[in-house]
Amino acid sequence: MWIVAKLNNASGKFFQSEIEKKFNIKINIYEPKVEISTYKNNKIFKRQKPLLENYVFCYHQDFKDMQNINKLKFVKGLKCFLNGHQSNQKQIVNFI
Repeated sequence: MWIVAKLNNASGKFFQSEIEKKFNIKINIYEPKVEISTYKNNKIFKRQKPLLENYVFCYHQDFKDMQNINKLKFVKGLKCFLNGHQSNQKQIVNFI
C-alpha cells in the first residue's frame, strides 16, 4: 500500500535509511523530480528539483495496518503522514 509522507527538509534517501536502521524493513520510496536546464556563459547547467517539494510516496505491503504506520511516526526526517491514503490508492497509483 502506498502512503504519502511529508519530510523535514530531508531527502527520501535519508528517510529510507533511518527506517531501515530502526525497523529492519525495506520500503520503496518514489520522489518525483523535474530536471531544470539553465544557460550561463554559453554552458548548459542541469539540476534536479523535487516536483512535490517535501512530499514523497512510500510503499510497503504492511502499510495496510495502521499499527505499522504508527510505529514509523517518530523517525528522523519525517514531519507527518498524510491521512486518506487508504481510500485514494487508485489516484496515487495513477499519479506514480
